[in-house]
Amino acid sequence: MKFSLFVPPVQAFIAVALTGTIATTTLAFPFAYVTNHGSNTVTVIDTATGSAGGTITVGAAPLGVATSPSGALVYVTDHRGNSVSVINAVTNVLVATIPVGSRPSGVAVNPSGSRIYVANSGADTLSIVNTATKLQVSAINVGSLPSGVAVTPDGAFAYVVNAGNRSVSVVDLAANAVTHTVNVENNPVGVAISPNGARAYVANSGSASLSVIDTASNAVLANVRVGGFATGVAVSPDGSKVYVTNLFDKTVSVVRTSDNVVTNTIAIGSTPVGVAVTRTGAQVVVANIEGDNATRIDAVANSVTGSTSVGNAPTSLGNFVAYPPFCSLDVDVNGALDAATDGVLILRYLLGFRGATLVGSAVGPSATLSTAQIEGNIASLNLNIDGDLALTGATDGLLLLRAMLQIPTNTWTNGASNGALTTAQALAWIATNHGSSCLPL
Repeated sequence: MKFSLFVPPVQAFIAVALTGTIATTTLAFPFAYVTNHGSNTVTVIDTATGSAGGTITVGAAPLGVATSPSGALVYVTDHRGNSVSVINAVTNVLVATIPVGSRPSGVAVNPSGSRIYVANSGADTLSIVNTATKLQVSAINVGSLPSGVAVTPDGAFAYVVNAGNRSVSVVDLAANAVTHTVNVENNPVGVAISPNGARAYVANSGSASLSVIDTASNAVLANVRVGGFATGVAVSPDGSKVYVTNLFDKTVSVVRTSDNVVTNTIAIGSTPVGVAVTRTGAQVVVANIEGDNATRIDAVANSVTGSTSVGNAPTSLGNFVAYPPFCSLDVDVNGALDAATDGVLILRYLLGFRGATLVGSAVGPSATLSTAQIEGNIASLNLNIDGDLALTGATDGLLLLRAMLQIPTNTWTNGASNGALTTAQALAWIATNHGSSCLPL
């Protein structure tokens, strides 16, 4: 069967979609994905209520966490599994396991969502993983015992902290090469980059300090004294504050970035490791390894507002707060599933369109993602709806677009499927793989 017999031009799809659009709007709320190092699970916490919304089994000894730009995927390092577990944050289901290097610790995602970077503490390497193929594409030698990793907002560099030799490797992500090595203090573990990309902040557990690095010169501007065994670090969205977890002191230090002064020390009552800040900057979430709980902090009052019981030995090194869309097929992430936008974007992508030809007149109102981010979102999703292991616009793209249009006929799959799915089965597949709110069944 020739392609032209059953796939009209993309313009025709747009015209049909405009007359049959289904749109559902929702607000994205933050959820914390807490890795339970001792129980091989991840606990999902609704940060608005503090309630635990489910437990996901992942690989052995989960440690680091990173979330995709769209919020649809969560990446977890399996420290003793030598892998990365991939969680669909819409359905809270484990969807893939990616082999990486030995003893992976920290993980970070680039701004487009097309790559993840994994610090392998047992191999002294940084793995680069293609999120579309879910395969490691290369590994770069860094320092000794790399632990945390963070990517600059422009996606140009990764900062990898090396606990074994008191250093930070600066990796040029275009060249896949270490361009600078920055000496810091003892046993660095966590790292975070300021929103404007001008500073890298490194928590040095062996020196109870926070190193402040100028990313333009890669010089250390200051070493700020914080609490005992400083481990996790996170920066507020406005860049004005840095939060550092002090495991031995059972506290979180709040550092003012304008002059690198500790302005508050918040008693946690447990032994904190990971720390993350919500998008508004109003709330800080801390994973407590010995308390088997996660603490929520009011960032305005600098006070603890509550805690949630999780699994054994929670760590969550990295950015573990996600804003999952109501449906991962909302690829422009504007809170609405629309055949005229999301459906056309997916179809165009599967037909090979990229860049301006992909997004032209097909991005929904209020969408703020870049073209690269939209491409990354689509590439990372499971779109093989007919299950034949071949991703094509002529089958998978057309089936997804028809599903969004809710064409209620027995011929829904005609000319666009291998015959393995009925309409009901296809819609159920979408709900299972991309969220029960994707389509009204």
